[in-house]
Amino acid sequence: MIDKQKLADMALEKGATNAKVIEVAKLKIADEFRKLCENNDCRRYNTNWMCPPAFGDMDEARARIAGYQQGLVIQRIHELIDSYDFEGMEAGHKLFNQVFVGMIKDMKSMGFEAMLPLGAGGCSRCESCTYPDEPCRFPDEATASVEGYGINVMALMKEADFPYEFSAGKVYYTGMLLYKEIGE
Repeated sequence: MIDKQKLADMALEKGATNAKVIEVAKLKIADEFRKLCENNDCRRYNTNWMCPPAFGDMDEARARIAGYQQGLVIQRIHELIDSYDFEGMEAGHKLFNQVFVGMIKDMKSMGFEAMLPLGAGGCSRCESCTYPDEPCRFPDEATASVEGYGINVMALMKEADFPYEFSAGKVYYTGMLLYKEIGE
């Protein structure tokens, strides 16, 4: 069994601001967070395999989540010039994804059999998704969003004891790798 603190430390070494393993049973899952996806504020709803409605309804999402006992929560805080620093937001998201994808690769090489990667926003693996015409090109590298699975990100950060403040000078990217180890 892999030490939980070791996983968190690995994420910190990769550039995460905060990282912690939490029990999946403590997640706050609610349909209203999926409805945020349906509002399409991020403009990804019904555009890729890893966003709703492509990966199923909330019952399917809950069933997938229930197959895991724990998850590594990863947060990266990125400084911005101001609340209109869109380039800074994109740069911060890119850095978060580097940490997140790096942890997926490392955990797979350590023997984790199954993972459900829930990142900050929908999948951005490909410049252009094949949805809905062809299957996903990289199903082992694709990541869904935390909110797409109905998880309350604010409650997730609170459960992990991560900071969050509304500030024009910072952006907070948070994701979670639900995982199983060999034999689990």
